[in-house]
Amino acid sequence: MIKKISYSVLIAILAAIAGASVVLAENPSSPKHAPDSKRALVGQVLAVSAEQLQVESPNGESHSIALTAETIFRSRQGEPGEPASFSDLEVGMWVAVFQKGDSRGSSSAHLVVLLPADFDPSSRRGKCTLGEIEKINPGQLTFQLLSRSGERITLQVDEGTRFTGGVHSFDELEKGMRVAVCAVTSEDNTLLARWVAAKSENGSGLQKTGGKISQVGDSSITILNRQGDEQTFVITEATRFGSRQGEIHGLEDLETGLVVVILHQPQQDQAVAVLVADQALLKTQRMRGSVQSAGGKHLTIIVGDEKLEFEVDDHTRIRGHGIQDLNDLKNGMQVLVFYIESEDSWLAKGILALPSRTP
Repeated sequence: MIKKISYSVLIAILAAIAGASVVLAENPSSPKHAPDSKRALVGQVLAVSAEQLQVESPNGESHSIALTAETIFRSRQGEPGEPASFSDLEVGMWVAVFQKGDSRGSSSAHLVVLLPADFDPSSRRGKCTLGEIEKINPGQLTFQLLSRSGERITLQVDEGTRFTGGVHSFDELEKGMRVAVCAVTSEDNTLLARWVAAKSENGSGLQKTGGKISQVGDSSITILNRQGDEQTFVITEATRFGSRQGEIHGLEDLETGLVVVILHQPQQDQAVAVLVADQALLKTQRMRGSVQSAGGKHLTIIVGDEKLEFEVDDHTRIRGHGIQDLNDLKNGMQVLVFYIESEDSWLAKGILALPSRTP
């Protein structure tokens, strides 16, 4: 069966995933841009909205990261440290994202770095990974990491290595500790750790619920989600508010009809944060599949045993490593299509060529 796809607005949530090595080299002593991170992640942008970034890491995991008015943007696509802005983010772009938490347990992007267009995540240069420490060699200042993919990696530490997340030096590393590491390859082909962070066992654990505000109370808001269910959240003095334009500061600024994303603890109705989103956020859908044909103004993908056809126009963003336009998409290539559905067609607002999986 062939279905068609319709018109609307792609809103991408970045998300995500940032690498420390590309940033620390800029000015490691500058407190202004040295993030108090819980984690740093590197990945490819799946979607971007005014309030969030969604990123897929090289191992295929998807991460959603909150953006705030305090989020700093930097570019590695031109001169080192070149200023960037939210508007420079594009679906398919590789980014490094530093996240920080606060006393209320919520987290957001402190720093987003736009990586070079030719960034290769499979290269040892600029490698970031998560894993468990298997061995420590104090005499040589090295440790061996077992990554989540089963790869054993030996990393060198020097005086320029930055430690965060509960560890402050090489001496505090322990066998069995879960850490996030970003490293670069030195001239002698040694993998040099530029950033090491102990990974929290608990994490923020925040759940995200989106919907349209149907009622605003004295100390609560009720939202209507896409499934038609209503849910009420309690607003306290600790609840923080955010919006792209910065015009939302508290409960008194909210009104019915606004689309919001609520961050809260699972199974709890107390809002940790209320982020006002674009109306199109709840309309955009996504579909993952393999390319059957691409060209002209159409893209056909295979999902299971079904063929799905999408319309492509001049505003469709097509991104991926080595991908510039629709003609670069090859049969069998895995893609993620962002689209909006109308009565008679589906219009692709974004097409992301996914990294190939190597056995």
